[in-house]
Amino acid sequence: MNENVKINLQTTRKNLLLLHKVVERGLRGKDTEDKSVNILDIIQPEVLQELGAIAIELLDKSGLAEMNEKLKSF
Repeated sequence: MNENVKINLQTTRKNLLLLHKVVERGLRGKDTEDKSVNILDIIQPEVLQELGAIAIELLDKSGLAEMNEKLKSF
């Protein structure tokens, strides 16, 4: 399970931006009254950092990093 995997992903810029937001929101966690086990609570911090880096790389490669920063300012 720890082998590196190369993925050729072809999708729209809109979908990449949405994927980044989903990953970003998931990594931050959510404040809810749901008491079920959150999978992010049991994942090693290094893995979470790697997932965050992947999301950032997706934005960079798609040319959406600047747009993402502008959206954050709203």
